[in-house]
Formats: sequence, structure tokens, C-alpha cells
Amino acid sequence: VARKTFSDRRRTVGRLLPTSGDAGAKAIGQASPPRLRRARQTAVRSLQFSPGGGADARGIDSLRPIRQVLTNGMVLIVQPVPALPSITALLTVKAGSLFDPRGGAGTAHFTSMLLDRGTDKFGKEELAENLDYLGAQFSHQVDAHTVSLGSTLLPEHLPEVLDFLQEIVRRPIFPAEEVEKVRAEILTGIGEEDDDTSSVALRGFQEKIYPDGHPYRHPVNGYRESVKAIRREHLQGFHRVHFRPDAAFLVIVGGIDAETALAETRKAFGSWETHGAAPPVEIPPVDLPEAGSTRTFPMPSKTQVDVALGFRGISRSHPDYYPALLMSHVLGQFGMGGRIGHKIRDTEGLAYYANFQLLPGLGEGAFLARLGVNPSRAEKAVQLLREELERMHRDGASDREVENSRRYLSGSLALRLETNEGIAGFLAQAELHQLGIDFHRRYPEILESVTTRQVNDAARTHLHPDRAALILAGPMK
Repeated sequence: VARKTFSDRRRTVGRLLPTSGDAGAKAIGQASPPRLRRARQTAVRSLQFSPGGGADARGIDSLRPIRQVLTNGMVLIVQPVPALPSITALLTVKAGSLFDPRGGAGTAHFTSMLLDRGTDKFGKEELAENLDYLGAQFSHQVDAHTVSLGSTLLPEHLPEVLDFLQEIVRRPIFPAEEVEKVRAEILTGIGEEDDDTSSVALRGFQEKIYPDGHPYRHPVNGYRESVKAIRREHLQGFHRVHFRPDAAFLVIVGGIDAETALAETRKAFGSWETHGAAPPVEIPPVDLPEAGSTRTFPMPSKTQVDVALGFRGISRSHPDYYPALLMSHVLGQFGMGGRIGHKIRDTEGLAYYANFQLLPGLGEGAFLARLGVNPSRAEKAVQLLREELERMHRDGASDREVENSRRYLSGSLALRLETNEGIAGFLAQAELHQLGIDFHRRYPEILESVTTRQVNDAARTHLHPDRAALILAGPMK
């Protein structure tokens, strides 16, 4: 019954988009508001309710992305998905927080938030209204490595949306008034994080395992003091150095052919020029924390203690990445939190949530366990957490645990590649880490090749329970 009922043939995916905002404006590169108003209405109707048709419907193996490098060094990756009437365009620039200047934590984040606040040709309101007319969605995200700008649109509006993207990444003007507005928004966000036990614990963990000056030490959005000190000329300088075509890659997924996507990308971005050599990526190695390294952040008004416990991890390119991935999944991800979740939350009832994960990066990331606990139970929960880490380090995982995690990770890839957005994000990460254009097909085979012995060797090599940094944020008992 389940196989018959929950089949791809019967599946329908609905998307809910806002339909408000129909004020007069012209779209980028267009001069006919009435025609664009009709186009926007068509876009909303089409994007609100469309059938699924990604990798889950046709099989991961059927995805055949095409990679092209423009003459200016910009990379284009296209994956046609004819079954979907929409497109996702994801532009990624290697200009994340690891490039923040010393003493300027938060510069990359600050810069990215101002990209669509005004350009050489358009003001903030005009940029927003142009997208609204097209019925296109826009989002932006910043992490340690990259700035990502994404849009969901109909195929016929790709030229206008690419024109929008090239305009904001190439020609932002950082209006003084908008700089102060964004500064206030960022400071408000930092204030909210200062009052959140989870955010405080994570920030404390980063500061504990990464030394002063390390690019992974500071939060992406910076510190209150550093954000206050960033000036407009700092933002302009950061943009001038780091936003360049040979540090950018564009992924286009959906109802479009590769030839059209390439032609429109060349038209929009072909004249983007590089100046000088690309900034080097410098991520120094990290030592393990000292034994017994602990830091507490008393927050007496809170009702929960958030725990962060962990140590130096490995890079995404490390030879032990896949054994370590399976090990961490067994320990803190499989099911409802792996061994750690089962022991601390399900069996002992000591935590609201409990997990463990590998956080890889271009440099050495982290192995991190997180708990949310009642203050009176924090000490016991941390003790059990350490015991589970020690047990994995000493005894390793069983064949059955490794096989279960292998199947879960392989199977979850199909779900991730079910939508345009999921495919675009996956291909962007593969490009960032230079995993190859066919990585989605090789990934299950790679996992299949990892043995239980390799997983347990990774546990003995990379887990260091005796050298873990412990951070607690909340009401201390």
C-alpha cells in the first residue's frame, strides 16, 4: 500500500510565495511596467504550485551538470531539469568571513548585507521592486568561506535576474545612510545572540579552540566593538579586493538548456574584470585544547544550560574525511542523535537535545557535541557525553552501525537533490571544495568503500575526549 500510495507519479509539491507589493517600477533592463506586471502574476501562479521533478523522480545518476569557465575566470555550472517550470540561480563568491581583516571581524558579512542597498544604476527600492515585478525570490547567506546570492524565478526572466545579480555584486555604492541602517541591524542581531545560550556557547567554543587571529575564531557577523569600528571605506575596500569573477561561481538549475544559460551568463558577467592576483586563502593549523579546558558563561535569567564540547577537526579534503563522517554520524547523528542522543536524551532523560557532528572546512574544522539541559542535570549529562566519546575512541563502531549510517547518508542525498535549490546548493559546495562535477554520482560509491576498520581508526586518530574544550552557557548550579 505504501509503495503504491507514496509513488513519484502521485507526488505534488506546492510552494507558497508572497503576492503583496505591486507598486510601480521598471525591471532591470526593461521599460514596460504593465508587461512585467503580467509576467509577475504568471510567475506567482507558476511557482506557487508546481510538480516535483528533481533527482528523486529521475534518479541521481540522471543528473549530468555541465561546467564552463568564462574567459574572466568565473565558473558556470548548469543542470537542466526539464520537469520543473522554474529555475534556481545561485551565485557564490569566495569572500566569506575568513577574509575579514585583522581587527575587522564582521566585514564580509557587513559588506554582503549592503550589496542590494543601492548600486550605480538603481536605488534600494528600485532593486526590490524590479525583482517583485518578476515574481522572483532573492536570498543571501554568508559563512566563513563564501557569500551566496540566490534567486528562484521563471526561465523567461533569467536575463533580468542575472542582470540584477551582476549589478549588485559588481557595482554596489554602499550609501552612507544604508551603512548606518545595516550597522544597527547587525548590532541588534548580536544583542539577540548575546541573550541566547546556544549562540553564546557556540561563540565561546570557537574562541576556545581557535587561537587569536585564526580566521575561524570569530563569529561571521563579528563582535559589537568590531562592527562599530567598520567604516564605509572599509566595506568598499573589501568589496574591491574580494568580489572578483575568478573567485565566483554561478549554478543554474531547472527548466532551461545549457546553451541558453551559458549565453545569458556571458552577456551578464562576461565584462566583469579581474584586477591583480586573487587573495590567498590562509588557514593555519590548530593545536588541541589543553586538558580540562573549560569556560562558563553565567546567564542567571535563563532556564536552560547549553553545552558545547569538542576539539579540533579536519578539513573537507583530509584523507580521513569519509571515515570520520561515518564515525560522527554513528556517534551523534543517526536516528535522533546517534549514540549520544540515545543515551543522554532517550535513555537517561537528561537533555532536551543532544548531538555530535563533524564540521569540516577548507581548513581544520571541528568535532562538536551540543547539549541543551536542565541546569541541575548539566554535570551528569556532560559526564555521560565524555563517556560516550571515550567509548567510541576506545571500542569504535560496529559493522551494523556503520552500515546503517552509510545507508542513511547515501539515501538522504536523493532527498537533498529533489529540488532545484537542493541541487544548486550541492553543486556549489562541490565546486567550493573541488570535488568534481560528477561528485553526486561518486558519493554513494565512496561511502560504500569505507570499511568499519577505517571508521574505527578515524575514531582513535581524531577523537580526543581528554583534550576536549567544554563551554557552558546558562544558569550555573
